[in-house]
Amino acid sequence: VKENTRAEADGYFLSCTNTRMIEAVADLERDLDKPVINSNQATIWACLKKLGIAHRDKRLGSLFN
Repeated sequence: VKENTRAEADGYFLSCTNTRMIEAVADLERDLDKPVINSNQATIWACLKKLGIAHRDKRLGSLFN
């Protein structure tokens, strides 16, 4: 991600569910000062929202704040 940053980017999407990128989201957001979302994180967020469960965890990035 850091090798492909763009000033005009509003955020970054990391696509692929066969990785452990979710563990890097909070650090990347801090370093890039932009939202970072990956497939697994988005799936967890959507499931919790559908179930009406409010979940906040800084380790999961700004999507969960």
